[in-house]
Amino acid sequence: MLTGIVLENAADMAACFPELWPTREAAKKDGQRKGTNGYYRDLYNNRMSPSSAEVTYRPEGAGHRARTARVDLCRIPDPEAWLTNRLGPLASIEMRSIAGSGSDAPDPAAAARLDTLASRLTASMQAVLAARRAAFEALSARLDAAKPAALRRTHHPQPEEETEA
Repeated sequence: MLTGIVLENAADMAACFPELWPTREAAKKDGQRKGTNGYYRDLYNNRMSPSSAEVTYRPEGAGHRARTARVDLCRIPDPEAWLTNRLGPLASIEMRSIAGSGSDAPDPAAAARLDTLASRLTASMQAVLAARRAAFEALSARLDAAKPAALRRTHHPQPEEETEA
């Protein structure tokens, strides 16, 4: 949602956002959760943005059916180009404004506020992760120090770097 688009097709979700859903199955499982979590009900509805639009598209090729996505036109003013860049050529695309979504014109100020909020949220989560990592490292050092000398390791492997979500 923070990128400005919510895709409904699991294969497209995995293709466009592999850092969130490495496989179609992971995206499909996440999609199944949205029926049980109020979180999804609030985020995936027409209150996504005052400039939301629903896009129906179909990738080129045999066997592809029409799919839908909700797009924030402030963040992605050209949904056709965005989808084509990530999924390849499209056989068809149709866009319509969502009733009650506010104005048809994208609001650059709203997009800037959303960018600021996303940056603050990312920084906050990184700070929480750093604090938890430091607490775990301190606990590990205390536990290591409490071991009998014969069981102590002389070398502690460094944890691998985490990627940003």
